[in-house]
Amino acid sequence: AFLALTAGILFARPEQGVTAMLISESAGGVLARRVLLPAVIVMPMLDYAVTASVKSGHLDTASEGAVHTTWLMVFITGIVAAAARLLEKADIRRTRAEAESARLANAVRHAGDAVVITDAKGHIEYVNPAFETITGYRLEEVRGKNPRVLKSGRHDSGFYDNLWQTVKAGMIWRGNMINRRKDGSLYEEEMIVSPITDASGAVLNFVAVQRDVTREAALHKSRGYFTAIVSHELRTPLTNLRLMETLLKQIETAGPAGERVEYLRGALLKTIALFDRIVDATTLIAEISRTGDEKAFSKHAVHRHVAKALNDARESLAAERRNINIEADMWDLPHYATVLGSGVMMQRALEEVLSNAIKFTPDGKSIRVRKYIRDNSVYIEVADEGTGIPEEGLRDVLIPYYSLENPLNHTTGRYN
Repeated sequence: AFLALTAGILFARPEQGVTAMLISESAGGVLARRVLLPAVIVMPMLDYAVTASVKSGHLDTASEGAVHTTWLMVFITGIVAAAARLLEKADIRRTRAEAESARLANAVRHAGDAVVITDAKGHIEYVNPAFETITGYRLEEVRGKNPRVLKSGRHDSGFYDNLWQTVKAGMIWRGNMINRRKDGSLYEEEMIVSPITDASGAVLNFVAVQRDVTREAALHKSRGYFTAIVSHELRTPLTNLRLMETLLKQIETAGPAGERVEYLRGALLKTIALFDRIVDATTLIAEISRTGDEKAFSKHAVHRHVAKALNDARESLAAERRNINIEADMWDLPHYATVLGSGVMMQRALEEVLSNAIKFTPDGKSIRVRKYIRDNSVYIEVADEGTGIPEEGLRDVLIPYYSLENPLNHTTGRYN
């Protein structure tokens, strides 16, 4: 009976084959071991009791067979009933566990954040669809590989050593990382890596949850740029206002003030124009934040804004009686050349470059403005004959709004 019942259980629960009866933690293995005790102990005890009753004369031989049969039927019925209850409970627990696993798997599949599961050696076993969307890699392309396939080269070996040492020690690692997509573009992600351990604390798997924060990082950087814009643009008008205060004091104590008043009027107009530029910049940034880049930016003809910047520079030179020649070969700039963005801001960028070139170019010298077309793009180059950038300033010159001047002594006037 025991062998038949055990064989049936193992047939229904074949997870570990014959060894399930002795070592498996599956429902079949556990149940087989529970049946083993009554089958091995109870049946011999019943047999001994019946045999003793026959020898003592309480039972005859015919009765012995009937008793044996009855006890066996009762025993098997009890064992089968107990086995049925145990299997039913095991099936209920398994069904609940499978339902919970299905819910968890569904949540991972539909998560907006990327989820990566690796084995204890760091080989990728699973990635969810969000990972494919963010990185461009499908599960089939990265399964069995190390997450270093995303490595961007922006972090040193110490960064990765710290990550792996943390999670291998059973702790959670949190941080930001710059990785590279399949198409070669970079993205920044906020990542949490957690180890999955067994009862003894041994690491079985690692789970990484990654959120693409490229846009948030860009917005954070833009806020810094905006602060720099306002700080940079406010220097000149504030200096002009201080100069006006000085001139007003001089006018109060001096005689004829016609020339001073005219200069003061010009400085005031320039200051108003500079404040207008700050308003324009803040308005543009607010518009981008409200509508998004595509609506705030449109195509603008390059030649029109380049011509306006050159004309304004020449007019200002004439007004300030500067003897500097601006040579430009913009006459054949294609009229179909456009810039996607703010045409006014592009013009202002060229004006700033021309302003700095004029500022440091001595009278009698020239400034050359030329264009060239390469790979379907238009490049505009400004070259002057001024003093040049000091060697110590070359490293920082491309930092947005970096200035070689002391902000407390910022020069006044557009070009001097």
